[in-house]
Amino acid sequence: MATSTIKSSGGDFSSLSAWEAAKQAVLSAPEEAECYDFADTTGTVIAGWTTSATNYIRIYTPIAERHDGTTGTGYRLQSSGFAVGLTITEENVRVEGIELYIGSLHQDLMAIDAIGTCDIRISYCLFSGQSMTGFDQIEGSAGSGTWKIWNNFFVKAFG
Repeated sequence: MATSTIKSSGGDFSSLSAWEAAKQAVLSAPEEAECYDFADTTGTVIAGWTTSATNYIRIYTPIAERHDGTTGTGYRLQSSGFAVGLTITEENVRVEGIELYIGSLHQDLMAIDAIGTCDIRISYCLFSGQSMTGFDQIEGSAGSGTWKIWNNFFVKAFG
């Protein structure tokens, strides 16, 4: 298993998007992005990988670096304009403990557009935004397989 750190400075990569672009591969073991407490303002598209049920992509925040259920704490993908925070087009992806935040403009926080036999798992994340009308927290379509979404928070951020 290969693990890369995502930090504003001093990590392997300074954005999740940079990690994704550098690490695209045919996986022979799980590939992990360990995200630390900062606002990552670059939207990320998970595409161009070859995964399997045992060789999957995992994007997560360590418990000590995670949001506390409050907007603006822990690692967060912070979208602006009409950019989706996180788009997943791969079949075997796990996302755990990150915040996805959007300002006042209409947009989806996460889009899942995988085809084939999927094993998508979204857990312990915080979906927040200033406008809770006119956008989807999680939008998607997929082939066959499973989406598991549990223990997530969906909140309207004020201010």
